[in-house]
Amino acid sequence: MPTLVTRLPRFPWDALEPYKVRALAHPGGIVDLSVGTPVDPVPDVAREALVAACNAPGYPATAGTIQACAGAISALAEQGLMAMVEPFISHRLEGRVRNDLSPNAVIRSIAVAAGLGTTSAYTWLKLPVVEDMERVLAASTLPALLLGGEVSADQDAAFGRWSKALKMPSVRGLVVGRALLFPPDDNVADAVDAAVGLMRE
Repeated sequence: MPTLVTRLPRFPWDALEPYKVRALAHPGGIVDLSVGTPVDPVPDVAREALVAACNAPGYPATAGTIQACAGAISALAEQGLMAMVEPFISHRLEGRVRNDLSPNAVIRSIAVAAGLGTTSAYTWLKLPVVEDMERVLAASTLPALLLGGEVSADQDAAFGRWSKALKMPSVRGLVVGRALLFPPDDNVADAVDAAVGLMRE
């Protein structure tokens, strides 16, 4: 019986290579947000928050998770490093956890994220593009990156929503994965070029 891993599409690393070369040529070089092996020691504040949250059976309590996030944000801020926080209000529906993408829920998640840690001076938000984005982004002065969300059958409409949100003062860019790597027409290069074009508008 095939496992979940064998049923997943192959990640198109090779399709990203020309964009990596292009980014490396940019003044200041590339910002590598890929997941890798941690090389730095874990700060005491982060370890203590994780230890305090882990002594319970099953999944950790929400309060413990928030405490651990706050500890990590504080530890990063102490080093003058950015914390990228991707906040969601989630609910369990029919046995599955679902993110609430209503404007009010996203605003509430922003308020929680902005209050985490000893300072928000180094906190950036990663936010979904939702309805009433102007009101959502007005809930905070923290810099934000836009999430691409699910792959849309109507890619032009998705690009239109991203373009409008990118014009908001606190938005600094896009963090897009599936929506560009698995476009409806399977043309990754055109999808990435279109997204880069939005950033230049």
